[in-house]
Amino acid sequence: MSGIKFEVMARSALERMSEDEVVEYVIRRAKEGSVVVFEGQLSPQVLTKIIEEAMKNVDLEEFKGVDIHVVPPKTAGGGIIKKIFGRKFDTGITVISPAGALKDLKKGEDYISLKLG
Repeated sequence: MSGIKFEVMARSALERMSEDEVVEYVIRRAKEGSVVVFEGQLSPQVLTKIIEEAMKNVDLEEFKGVDIHVVPPKTAGGGIIKKIFGRKFDTGITVISPAGALKDLKKGEDYISLKLG
């Protein structure tokens, strides 16, 4: 990975994709070094498929897997999130990053802090 890129996907775009398309999208982006932020919480089935597919693609030199962080609606609903993205995420958010890229994620009542490394 030569740099970290953030991608934010709106719930409406996510709803147009099949589960397999979401999994393929996440794995492709993680292999490219991107951190993907989804509006909403992905289903347990989709998260399981993402983890399974990531494990199939592990290559200790190039791709070490993914880290998944789910931020519930209460934390993601307002404050700084609304200021950054221009609206509330009433359904929470899901952050998926290449394994090891996200060093720390802190959630407070009105903030989310991501530390990349």
